[in-house]
This record gives sequence, structure tokens and C-alpha cells, in this order.
Amino acid sequence: MEARSTGPHRYAAEYKARILAEYETLGKKGKGALLRREGLYSSLITTWRQQRDRGAPGCAHRTGRAAEGRPE
Repeated sequence: MEARSTGPHRYAAEYKARILAEYETLGKKGKGALLRREGLYSSLITTWRQQRDRGAPGCAHRTGRAAEGRPE
């Protein structure tokens, strides 16, 4: 039996920025394809946009393991 995750997946700031930039250039079908390819939900895109627009700490500037919520 596989071990279950202990919490939500955390994404690096660069990944969020890259996905948002790509998502915003696509049409409806392209957006759906991107979400399927990356295994994401549209609600996550909405959350990332809100974080970016608020200028949330760590949303667009942190990198590496610390940005993913893992100790260095």
C-alpha cells in the first residue's frame, strides 16, 4: 500500500508564474489542454492569480526548495 500525501502540493513561484503566463495567452481549448497536461484545476489558477495580484510574499519572488515549502 502506498503512503498518502501529508498535505497539499506546493508549487514553486517560477512554476506558478510560467503557468499563469502561458494560461493567459491561450484560448478556451488551449487552457483546458494546459490544465490536463499539468494535472491542475482551474480553481488553482484563480488562487494563483489572486496571490499574484495581491503581491503575496513568495508568489513571484521565492525560488528553490524554500518556495516549495520544504526546509533547506
